[in-house]
Amino acid sequence: MASRPAAPGGAPILDVRDLCRAFGGVRAVDRASLAVERGSITALIGPNGAGKTTLFNLVTGFLRPDAGDVVFDDQPVTGRPAHVIARLGMMRTFQLTKALAAMTVLDNMLLAAQDQPAEHLARLLAGPAGWRRREAANRARALGILERFRLAAQARAYAGTLSGGQRKLLELARLLMAAPRLVLLDEPLAGVNPVLGREILAHVHALRRERGTTFLFIEHDMEAVMNNADTVIVMAQGRVIARGRPRDVRRDPAVIDAYLGAHAEDTA
Repeated sequence: MASRPAAPGGAPILDVRDLCRAFGGVRAVDRASLAVERGSITALIGPNGAGKTTLFNLVTGFLRPDAGDVVFDDQPVTGRPAHVIARLGMMRTFQLTKALAAMTVLDNMLLAAQDQPAEHLARLLAGPAGWRRREAANRARALGILERFRLAAQARAYAGTLSGGQRKLLELARLLMAAPRLVLLDEPLAGVNPVLGREILAHVHALRRERGTTFLFIEHDMEAVMNNADTVIVMAQGRVIARGRPRDVRRDPAVIDAYLGAHAEDTA
């Protein structure tokens, strides 16, 4: 696992305040509040059913909250549609990868490119030279990113033929086409072999170092959490019950009782 750098400071890029969402009589997220520091790698942990993925869905616009506020990069985004929030620079991956299986890996990448020429009728009518240059630039950029993620050899293969780990790499690579400032990763290591898991984490650290990208990730692999996160946020029963440095959180009695159990000291 990559070594964990010192936690950066500064105003939070994401500020979640008293967020609530109920399904029937069950409060999946119950007045949850958290902040993610700009330029940090922050882990969100907790038992199954704690509300972590629901919180991701609320923050990124895939669900509307019943109450509470979400502020991204000083802009209120509560209840705004997912595509609007994505265009502002906050994007996410999913537990089950969302690669378009019947499209090639390269086409998956090109689909994520921002400001496509075909989106603007005026540009199309102005003549083919401009949009052809733009398409060529997007193609070159996509191939460069695939090379970085060691997926260039599969560029013309259907995305459905990739392994589970490769599809997770493709999701992360595809996000780079849109240059997000905040990336939410939902269990990026689930179902991934250790070698690919280390590769995904290495990309996370490299993107933070090179581009200043902020990451918030859900993960059950406590070794990965403790060795890679600057800050750990813990949820249980829809609420945030702890926040702090990994070494402090794993010794918190409330966290041990709710999630880590008797083996907390062995999760370093």
